[in-house]
Amino acid sequence: QEQSLLERLAGLRRRLLEADPAEGAVIPLLYRPFDVRWLWAHPALLERGRWRVTRVMAGGQNLGLVFSRFTRGAPYRDALASRLPVEFGVLASRVSNRCSLAPLYLEPAIRSAPNLAPAFLAALSQRVDCDPLPEDVFGWLYALLWSPAFRQRYAAWLGQDFPRLPLPHSREPFLALARLGRLLVDWHTLPPPPPAPAPAGEDLLIGSYRALEHYQIARRRAHRPLTEADIQAADRMRSAAAATRSLQAEIDRAAAEYAIL
Repeated sequence: QEQSLLERLAGLRRRLLEADPAEGAVIPLLYRPFDVRWLWAHPALLERGRWRVTRVMAGGQNLGLVFSRFTRGAPYRDALASRLPVEFGVLASRVSNRCSLAPLYLEPAIRSAPNLAPAFLAALSQRVDCDPLPEDVFGWLYALLWSPAFRQRYAAWLGQDFPRLPLPHSREPFLALARLGRLLVDWHTLPPPPPAPAPAGEDLLIGSYRALEHYQIARRRAHRPLTEADIQAADRMRSAAAATRSLQAEIDRAAAEYAIL
């Protein structure tokens, strides 16, 4: 009976594809950290397309925060910036640790309407004595989420629920962390990378993945030889890992200097 149902569903999908094979589009998708694949975004092929979010991220002109609700006792590494739609397991292979994607803009063409709660923006504006740019708000949030000091201090809470971040007490610490966070976003969304420091051999841990290791293993399992583009992407990951460690140290120094944490 289960097989019969699956066969009927497969038949329905085939008919939908035959009726309108041109529907949808082939779009880039962030499959795993730094690993961009191609997706045929046809409703008949996707069980849960999450079209409201996929639509606003598909053009690559938006910015979104990928995060998990809890890490079940594992060290917190579950934050990643993306300019693309993401796959369900982009941060972790465990189904129970699925990720969410929060776009910065629900209408990317209308940059004046960020996806930020008005009450939060009002409280933040009062603290920093200005109307902060949405990208700076994102950068400040991202810097804190990648701060080793923040992750260590709130480790127990980060393992149980969504991250909760302190508001800055004045403009200077906000702008300092916003600048560092925006640099980190540039590195984590990859192409094209900023001028690179000397690449390090270390990998970057994001969610439950070692980004470079997973990238190479996935291609070996598919018996796929590395192309020139693959090699360049791997080199960018090494540079991103080195830049991330350097920026994390700067973020922690700024957080200590301004007594943010």
